[in-house]
Amino acid sequence: MTETPPTRRRFQFSLATLLFLVLPVSILAGALAGMLQPGETGIRLPRSFFVILAVMTPVGLMIAVSLVRAAVAWLSGRDRRRL
Repeated sequence: MTETPPTRRRFQFSLATLLFLVLPVSILAGALAGMLQPGETGIRLPRSFFVILAVMTPVGLMIAVSLVRAAVAWLSGRDRRRL
């Protein structure tokens, strides 16, 4: 009997996961663009705003991931208690 090598599965992402991963990249790109180019409307935000935005994006993402994981754990534990 010959064994066939296991086929490698590709990663499968949902649309929500893809949007969740693209969000911090877009926020950081916007912060970088705001730091490098002055506003054309004459309204210019201070550079510190963009630095804070660039630093806080990963922190906010970590908080969001922690909240989602806690909610999933709480909901799965709640379903077990009903049985």
